[in-house]
Amino acid sequence: MVSAADLDRFITALFRGRLLPPAQQKLVFEVPKVRSASDNTKCVGHAPCHSIGGLMLHPLPNGQYA
Repeated sequence: MVSAADLDRFITALFRGRLLPPAQQKLVFEVPKVRSASDNTKCVGHAPCHSIGGLMLHPLPNGQYA
């Protein structure tokens, strides 16, 4: 059985880059730049956004993405 502590160790190792080689780690957390679907309801406000696998890019007022 997996405990909360086990999940915490797994997530910590994943986010700190200790589970995957760098190329695979980049793929896990990279959000591709694709056009948003017109029916995408997951965006904040009215700005277009891009999302994949639970990660989202959202444009900031200064033109950068968060």
